[in-house]
Amino acid sequence: MPPDPKQNQLYRIVWPAEVKLLEAHLLRLAPEDRKMRFCGTLNDEAIKIYCEKIEWSRTTKLGCFIDGELCAIADIVLMPTNYRYEAELAITVEKPYQNLGIGTALLSKALDVARNRFIKTAHLYCLRDNVKMCHIAKKFEASMIIDGSDVEGKLLTPWPSYRSLIEEATLNGQAIWSATFKNAVPSRPVSAL
Repeated sequence: MPPDPKQNQLYRIVWPAEVKLLEAHLLRLAPEDRKMRFCGTLNDEAIKIYCEKIEWSRTTKLGCFIDGELCAIADIVLMPTNYRYEAELAITVEKPYQNLGIGTALLSKALDVARNRFIKTAHLYCLRDNVKMCHIAKKFEASMIIDGSDVEGKLLTPWPSYRSLIEEATLNGQAIWSATFKNAVPSRPVSAL
């Protein structure tokens, strides 16, 4: 029976000091999920190198933890371009937790974080066969550009709002709570507004 996505579920910022949690999550991805995330195959060693080379000054990672284990991640990578900012977004969800709404929730939260950084356009790049990612992007009215086997979804983000700022503050607060009280998971998910 698939896990209940609401049970002991926590969305929060993943900090650079927690890179080993991220690495473990990516190493647990099935080969086809690795291919979908990185638009090509990566072996375990390549995953470890990827994690070592993350530019945390340009990257924010949001994680979904279920029963204390990181099972899904959203990456927001800033791409400065001529005084205006754009970002690339990517999402991974481990196989047992797919089709439970976690990818959609992560994209929603990632868009809040992006808009709080005055990101004008968020880009989602994926393979054309990544039907799940394309479906999630369309929920947020992404304009989809197909180029051979690749797809680019463009999402326009509005200015920050009180709600988006509170949402990100909640994600940060949950990260601080988790770091302070190791293995402590709120009895129910905390959600902003």
